[in-house]
Amino acid sequence: MHRHLCSSILFSVGMSLLPQFLIARDWDPIDPSILKLESPRIDPGADAEALFWQVWLDDRLLGGRQRQTVETHYLRIKIFTERGLEEQTTIDVTEASSEIEVSGIKGRTIKPDGRIVELERAAVFERLVARADGVKVSMRSFSMPNVEVGDIIEYQWVEYRDNTFVRYQRLDCQMEIPAWNIIYRVKPLAERMDYGYYMRTQDFGCGFGAFIEESYGLTRYSRMEVSDSKAFHTEPSMPPESQARRWALVYYVRDKFTDPAKYWPNYGSDVYEALKPELRIDGAVKEAAARIIADSTSDADKVKRLREFCLTEIRSVDGDWSDATGAERGNREDNKRPSDTLKSGLGTARDINLLYIALADAAGLDSRIVLVSRRNQRFFDINFLNPYFLNAFITGTNVDGEWVFHDFATPYIEPGMLQWHEEGVAALVAAPKAKDAQWLETQVSPPSRTTTRREGTFDLLADGTLVGTVFHTYTGHQGVALKHEYDGLSDLERENLITETVTDRLPGAEVTGIGVMNADSRTGSFSYTYSVRVPGYAAVTGRRLFVQPNFAKKNAAARFELNEREHDVYFNYPWREVDKYTINIPDGFTLGAPEPPRTIRVPNIGAYQAKLTHESGTKIVYEREFVWGEGGTVLFPQSAYLQLKGIFDDQHQYDQHMVAATRAAE
Repeated sequence: MHRHLCSSILFSVGMSLLPQFLIARDWDPIDPSILKLESPRIDPGADAEALFWQVWLDDRLLGGRQRQTVETHYLRIKIFTERGLEEQTTIDVTEASSEIEVSGIKGRTIKPDGRIVELERAAVFERLVARADGVKVSMRSFSMPNVEVGDIIEYQWVEYRDNTFVRYQRLDCQMEIPAWNIIYRVKPLAERMDYGYYMRTQDFGCGFGAFIEESYGLTRYSRMEVSDSKAFHTEPSMPPESQARRWALVYYVRDKFTDPAKYWPNYGSDVYEALKPELRIDGAVKEAAARIIADSTSDADKVKRLREFCLTEIRSVDGDWSDATGAERGNREDNKRPSDTLKSGLGTARDINLLYIALADAAGLDSRIVLVSRRNQRFFDINFLNPYFLNAFITGTNVDGEWVFHDFATPYIEPGMLQWHEEGVAALVAAPKAKDAQWLETQVSPPSRTTTRREGTFDLLADGTLVGTVFHTYTGHQGVALKHEYDGLSDLERENLITETVTDRLPGAEVTGIGVMNADSRTGSFSYTYSVRVPGYAAVTGRRLFVQPNFAKKNAAARFELNEREHDVYFNYPWREVDKYTINIPDGFTLGAPEPPRTIRVPNIGAYQAKLTHESGTKIVYEREFVWGEGGTVLFPQSAYLQLKGIFDDQHQYDQHMVAATRAAE
């Protein structure tokens, strides 16, 4: 399946009055030697290579203030292997949406002898595909006709987006296959240029170089090109794609400041002034603040009460956790000030964050808007003087000289924590005056705050069947993630999901008695329990049973399987795992001497210990603890990969440890 090539082309950057018929492109001529090409040019092991990917980016005025973004894409790909044939035959163009109109889809297959097979209109369809985190979306797709190894396929399409007028444009310069040439032609945004803006490019590894001005048809474009682009490959535990992938950003600036020490404080002051009207403290806010903090004995207690009020008394209209009805969401008016949020008892995450700041200020606390970067997008660089990556805000309150941060984007976050991608990031505290704005870094929750705890009690039968009950509980970031996964599901859907989780790893397992706790509760750890019967869990060899005490890791794959790696290794957050399993062996069987504890020590980063004991010779008690990311260490360079892989390989080997139970001679 071919990757959605234009998923990142989200924004507009040009102004064009071209009529629609001029958007269509003719087919480019093909060098006969390319038709006969039998092997890749960039990567000898490539299954397919893009000969080119060309993109034209235009904005045009439809009349009045209505604008339309037009993107034209043209790709030509050479197929070298059967796998390349399988991956490239079905093309996913873009998400099916009322906001996007797709037209001009055309394609053709070109045989090595020059014969051409045209794409028929009936081959264009919509289909559901899975995305990251299990999200399913409908894609506009088409299947290329009569494709065989050695063929060239080429196709075009045009996307129209109405009422788009944004000053950022992302340009990808890596595909999932090698590309001989990737070419962007951007028409500068005339309206912005007229008001003193300049078009700039921030290059994140593309090596585009300077713009090249050229005419294409009747239009003047700024042309950027990259040649011999290597394929982008995803790897487990890698940095966010915008960090690992090569791309560039087109944006518009007025060049007010060129020094980070001046740019960012002034930006913080500008944001403070822009949001000041939405932080108005009126009588309703003062009365609510006084009621909430009545008889509080410290600033820390005031902060705690205000946080709990915003989480429990104001209902969020965002996400599956919201208990707001469809009518309430559809009929509500936007909150323009904190008292509107108080009155309605409803608000977006932005509304609730602003309400908290207003209440805290009314309570006599120094509370501010705090602008943060998000490390699930890209690692922040203070020297890139643009707020593109400083694109979210949370709340900050000064308590006894220390800044305490909160974010009301989700009610599941535990006190003292932020969303994982907002922890350990650059944070700009906004202020009325630029000189008072300051850079801080948000806290990183230690491994103990994100703990996975698994327990189980089992009976092992003489035929190798394992029968018992399992209990899991999750705190911190893992708990938040699972609540988001489960909160919108019915009881049956939750049970099915847990069953699939078990049977995917243990085929043939029978899962019953499932209970899920705190899946949509704002407090309490997410947890679930189930009973399980696993035929053939233990291997039976003559008079001996070989059983793996670590139930959670039975048939689990190693975290890192390949010996080579392209990207750095990146874990989202520190975590801790605690396991305890008790297994009663069958009557008539005995256990040998237990193995000594297995340990791994990685100074200042993590540790592993697994301990095995035998009680009365008839019971296996297995205990395990794994801690990783101490001190907030979650990013490791690619050069350290083999060393890191060795640590996790040792852990995996210890997790697979088997215990032998021997039947007494008859």
